[in-house]
Amino acid sequence: MSRNTIMIVDDKDIGRDILAAVFSRDYRILMASDGLEAINLIDCEKDNIALIILDIIMPVMDGFDVLDHMHKTSLISAIPVIMVTGQLTPDISLSCYSRGAFDIIEKPYDISIVKQRVNNAIELYTYKNHLESLVSEQTKKLETQASELRKTVKELRISEERFRIASVHSSSIIFEFDVDSQEGIILSGSGRLSRGELTQVSFDSIISRLHPDEREKVQQMIDRVFSGSDEERCEVRMRGLNGKNTYNWYIATLTPIRSNDGETIKILGSLRDINTQYLETADLRSRAEIDMLSGLLNRATCESNIRTRLENTNRSKYSAFILFDIDDFKSVNDLYGHDIGDRAIALTAHVIRSQFSHSDIVGRFGGDEFVVYLENIPGEDILIRKFDRICRKLKNYAETEEGFPSLSVSAGASLFDSTLPFEQIYKEADTALYDVKSSAKGGFETFRRNG
Repeated sequence: MSRNTIMIVDDKDIGRDILAAVFSRDYRILMASDGLEAINLIDCEKDNIALIILDIIMPVMDGFDVLDHMHKTSLISAIPVIMVTGQLTPDISLSCYSRGAFDIIEKPYDISIVKQRVNNAIELYTYKNHLESLVSEQTKKLETQASELRKTVKELRISEERFRIASVHSSSIIFEFDVDSQEGIILSGSGRLSRGELTQVSFDSIISRLHPDEREKVQQMIDRVFSGSDEERCEVRMRGLNGKNTYNWYIATLTPIRSNDGETIKILGSLRDINTQYLETADLRSRAEIDMLSGLLNRATCESNIRTRLENTNRSKYSAFILFDIDDFKSVNDLYGHDIGDRAIALTAHVIRSQFSHSDIVGRFGGDEFVVYLENIPGEDILIRKFDRICRKLKNYAETEEGFPSLSVSAGASLFDSTLPFEQIYKEADTALYDVKSSAKGGFETFRRNG
């Protein structure tokens, strides 16, 4: 798009005429005597204007108002504006440049300087607009290519999936069911099934081998196949496929075989044994989530689980977040050594864990700091009773274990019956714990909110 117009905006006729005489040989000239007239012209001629020379002080609307309008309509990024003023001050310069002006010229004009600044601005913006146009065109081309590539990848994936069914099934237990008769045959098998089962099997016999918790999930898979899904897959537990009556993990895959009119007439299924990989993955996941010294959840996992509970729990009773801290733990390390210090952490973790249910979240936040999150409790009294039992157990252990230091803990709690962010309950419990440690260690305190 060719921009061949310079707009001159000045409330003085002589100012407009001088500039028009300078540029009229090379450009089409538009002139306006105030800001309102200028805005109307800009909106009509925005695709033709190469540059605007804009006076600041004018009636009706001044130059700053015009700049504000161009900024709101994003025209300031496409059309350079050179401001004109009779008195250039730092405040005026800041106001102009902060609104997106390209340059400022002070009256009276030095024509040679004005021409050079105008030419520089037009040349720069012409190049800038050209680059933006090229980028826009290339972006559209890339988007088109990406769309075509996604289509090709999808087609390749479909082909690969068809090949995968044939190749993966070769090392799996494969069975085929007739929808009408509910009877099937096992086409091949890597498990230790009996000879009869290798040739013929009923739907009920497969379902009976599923873990009770998996049966609804498998039924939902079957329903989705009949609803039009091309393949369904999930991890399931089944027994009796490895010669033992124990549950192992398998990947179950169901693929429909449809008639010409789209009706599902058979279901091709496979069971691939992933028990070893599943257990190894579960073990690695557990190691990544557990603090090895204490056996509790580590900080990252503990905090993540608590945040999830906070977001998803509907509270009919109180929830609590408790921070525990071993009193004078540094002295234990200094006097007894780090081996005893590690045993103290492990013991404290065990005692705290023993006082809370499996549904409660218990973790070590680092050092000698432990956290507990629990829900559906009647109030503060139950927390105090649990804390007292923890203190007694720690004291009893020290009395029966020769050479082991006497341990005590302090605790601060946040008790709440509405949804609060994790950061708030942590801060409240930390504040309560600080108050305990500052006054008398070995105590328990709940954060008190004003009101």
